[in-house]
Amino acid sequence: MKPPTETDDLRWMSLRSAFQWAANERGLLIESRLEKVARARGYGRGWVYHNAGVPWLEALKNAQQWSRQQRRKGVSPKIG
Repeated sequence: MKPPTETDDLRWMSLRSAFQWAANERGLLIESRLEKVARARGYGRGWVYHNAGVPWLEALKNAQQWSRQQRRKGVSPKIG
């Protein structure tokens, strides 16, 4: 995957693409890259802590599930 060159790249790319970029060769999410994604998207430190070391596909599924739950509650989710 082509590495993002600017904060805007991380902000506007799909969450799937951001997670793929933030993962190492074994597919586990790297904390330092997640921090860059979080800064670009306005996510809190807890989001980084919760996802660091997790397989990117598992983290994506968790984010999608959380987003669906938020929509059912009538809340506009902030996960992309």
